[in-house]
Amino acid sequence: MGFSSKVSEDALVSCGRCCCICHRFCGTKIELHHIKQKADGGDDSYENCIPLCLNCHADVESYNSHHPKGRKYTKSELKKHRDEWYKKRTKTTAFQYNDEHRQIDQRIFKELYELLNCNSFIYFVETHNFSYPFKEESIEPLDKFLFFWKEPEYEFTDTEIESVRAELYILLEKFSTLLSHNTFPNGNKEFSVPEEWSWKFEDRYNKAISDLDSIANQIYETYCKIIKIGRDKLSLRFPKY
Repeated sequence: MGFSSKVSEDALVSCGRCCCICHRFCGTKIELHHIKQKADGGDDSYENCIPLCLNCHADVESYNSHHPKGRKYTKSELKKHRDEWYKKRTKTTAFQYNDEHRQIDQRIFKELYELLNCNSFIYFVETHNFSYPFKEESIEPLDKFLFFWKEPEYEFTDTEIESVRAELYILLEKFSTLLSHNTFPNGNKEFSVPEEWSWKFEDRYNKAISDLDSIANQIYETYCKIIKIGRDKLSLRFPKY
């Protein structure tokens, strides 16, 4: 047996169907993980359950203690991740989300907006066709965002905004990985998918461009989502770029 329908429902409501580690909204793409595995004596209780997105669940499950690489999630760490996220969701109810929380979220939101619009980064991801070269300065905000916005001080108190921020962060991580694997300097102070791939490795060339265009569109759509939430929940107004 697994978790009962009551435990499952209670856990999913407590997390708002967001991952307790990365905070991304998951919808149906969510797993209920046993913090202490049943093979080790864990039970199917609410206290032993942590909701995780598919990626974080795979990460937690994939650690091989016989060939350790990296740092394994401990049971106590998983509990802390879960309890902190449940607590944050409880704190952001209409009765407890106060002016001080709003002001903190407004400040963080303005920093996010200013960074992503630096060097017209958002305009770039909205409009660029990756079959063409691009200037390195177009993606300069990307590394800065990934470096700073993984830190706890850049988490929003409002869990709806935080879940979209987490979604945006994951998309930008994927975008950065795709860029590093598929684009290279072309000698003109620009980067591009190598043109020679188009005749040497046509499938790879087409896939690289398709993947980059797709993730760029997802980033722009998620950016628009978080801007709309900031406008509606935090009473903020921004020019388009």
